[in-house]
Amino acid sequence: MFTQLAHQAGVTIAAGTDVTSDRFNTVTPMVHHEMQLLVERAGLTPLEALQAATINGAKVIGIEKQTGSIKAGKTANLVVLNSDPSNEVANSQNIVHVIKNGQFIHLGDNEKLPFVMAREAAGLLFLSGQLGNLPTTMALAGNDISTQMKQAMKNIGFVLQDHNLDFNDVVKCTLMLADIKDWPLANKAYTPFFTKLPARSAFAASGLALGAKVEVECIAAL
Repeated sequence: MFTQLAHQAGVTIAAGTDVTSDRFNTVTPMVHHEMQLLVERAGLTPLEALQAATINGAKVIGIEKQTGSIKAGKTANLVVLNSDPSNEVANSQNIVHVIKNGQFIHLGDNEKLPFVMAREAAGLLFLSGQLGNLPTTMALAGNDISTQMKQAMKNIGFVLQDHNLDFNDVVKCTLMLADIKDWPLANKAYTPFFTKLPARSAFAASGLALGAKVEVECIAAL
């Protein structure tokens, strides 16, 4: 009621939910629930609720020049959605991509793909092959072998983190290269991820998904 009266009086409303989603067993942050409450109980429009959670919040803590809206020169902190939240604020939870500080964020398994990121068996974690694509997208991070190799390894790192592991737990990797001539540059981008190198195989293929230059498959000890 107080928030509704403040809104009616022209007070700028900023969303500020700090409680974690884990406490309520929800997939998305609780700010999405707060936006729904702002619409349903405080009388904000969906667009006003979105502003409360973005630009208004940035203004409250004095960082609106760096973030809070989409503008050249600002830090990219974005969610890309399947549906328009300005019509129905609940659509803010229909998330396709998350970009934080200009980087695509790993969101786990993609239901549209015919595999999972990893499976546990016999004390080992078997990871699916990773390309050098930006997480949750079909876009390669770059056109050169070094950039794609580094991104593929980062993608492996994300999956390892999901299972509370890191590169120290990796015992075997397989490199699949579109061109065996890229082997030296692939090695140069690959080795810095390890303090102790795992066993490894490498071979050239006639082609890889998305036209990628490299795919990396690893096995980690649990």
